[in-house]
Amino acid sequence: MLAYLLITLIIFFGHSEDLLGTTLLSRPLVLGPLVGWALGDLHQGVVIGASLELIFMGNIKVGAAIPRTW
Repeated sequence: MLAYLLITLIIFFGHSEDLLGTTLLSRPLVLGPLVGWALGDLHQGVVIGASLELIFMGNIKVGAAIPRTW
């Protein structure tokens, strides 16, 4: 039950960008370790967060740069 409440607080923390502006708190690199800590395995949270961050880095377009797919 405690893990459920902690993860709920982490979700609200991740969605605080809606109120605070662009703070990049919703990135997997930030939220992954927090969820890992809440579930009792910080190392696995860091590994999964970093892996997801690498995946998202390849999919998100930065500024006006659009990657070519051909």
